[in-house]
Amino acid sequence: MNCFNNVSNPEEMKNFAADLDLVFRDAHDSVFDLYQCCSAQGEPFRRVPAEIADNTNEGVKFLALHTSGIRLRLKTNSRHIAMKVKTDGVRLMNHMPLSGSSGFDFFTYDKGVQTFKFFLAPACVCTEFCGVHDFENNDVRDFVINFPLYNDIASVEIGLDADAEIFAPSKYRPIAPVLYYGSSITQGGCASRPGNAYQSMISRRFDLDFINMGFSGSARAEDIMVEYLTTFEPSVFVCDYDHNAPTHEHLENTHFKLYEKYRSVHPKTPIILVTKPDVDLWPEDGNGRRAIIRATYEKALALGDENVYFVNGGDFFNGEDRFSCMVDGCHPNDLGFRCMARGIGDAIGKVLGLI
Repeated sequence: MNCFNNVSNPEEMKNFAADLDLVFRDAHDSVFDLYQCCSAQGEPFRRVPAEIADNTNEGVKFLALHTSGIRLRLKTNSRHIAMKVKTDGVRLMNHMPLSGSSGFDFFTYDKGVQTFKFFLAPACVCTEFCGVHDFENNDVRDFVINFPLYNDIASVEIGLDADAEIFAPSKYRPIAPVLYYGSSITQGGCASRPGNAYQSMISRRFDLDFINMGFSGSARAEDIMVEYLTTFEPSVFVCDYDHNAPTHEHLENTHFKLYEKYRSVHPKTPIILVTKPDVDLWPEDGNGRRAIIRATYEKALALGDENVYFVNGGDFFNGEDRFSCMVDGCHPNDLGFRCMARGIGDAIGKVLGLI
């Protein structure tokens, strides 16, 4: 079974919890490892501090509460695992399933290898949803739980057997996280599950932590956001925001400026400049944006930067199935994200000496 036994309402979950003798803990509990969340227990989950998001643009202010990239890791021998979720509301979109926009997916982790097990997603528009999964035995299992890509989450509680042992979760490979900055595609639209966004695929391939700074329609390289990006200490910085530059002129005025600022703070961090993926529906626009990003790359090389790389997103969706890689001519589906994960992942793997 690849999903939770969905429990229709919180009252029913109370009965399940009593019958199974489950104990619920807040996701911020110290027995769990919570990645990329910058808010405290009792506050809505955030991936960007309010003082940054609120002063960037209205889109980032709203999307900073979407949990794309937030993950929880736990290790236990509990025979049951349950989850209770509260949100301000489920976001319905006509081009992305609820399992991706508002759902959680669970992977087991064994010696650096993640394996998909099940997911939990709301069945309809609601402010609370929950579920419980039962295993055949109480073997020790190490989990990675990916949070929703396009939904705010007020609280998450994890339910485990009262007599279960809880261990320190395993860690990613001892390499600093990969930092991604970009558009709705970077945020994860329109993956069918959070684990099918390209960053998650790359994370599983190389056992790497990551930071998702994707903002749907709102990644415009404002000074305050660029300054915030420089506060991270990543192993690699992947810059992928050209889709959200409102004009070619905006992209030209901000792209090299972003590179220059980031490089001034991080003189040795590898920077991968990625252009938007497409299927040549708007070749004039795509070619123009690629030329601007290529110019940043060539200028950086001319300045002596030996740790900057260029990835042409126009190459991601090649072959006869290229039109099957997108939902709406813009946002990738799972096939499209697989192609992106291969192209960007190869670049990251080579930079880090992993392939």
